[in-house]
Amino acid sequence: MSYEGAYLVGRAETDNYFYYQARTFIMNMYNHFKPISAREDSSQLLKEMGIKEMSGVVIDTDHQFGQTFIDTMAKQRFWDRPSYLYR
Repeated sequence: MSYEGAYLVGRAETDNYFYYQARTFIMNMYNHFKPISAREDSSQLLKEMGIKEMSGVVIDTDHQFGQTFIDTMAKQRFWDRPSYLYR
């Protein structure tokens, strides 16, 4: 299966298996330079992973998020960010 991006919703109060799977999925999206977005209350996972401030990672913090999310998805890849996969 191929995904063009990810949007995180919900809080971090999940079981360990779900948390591990979410973290693995997000890291896969990140390593393939795909867009990642999150609601503000879901962004803790991105902060823990050290990717919250990276290019192509957008947090829902204001009324401009909708357009920012659309623009980010339209760009498709963010080649300017470091990748852990291709080091």
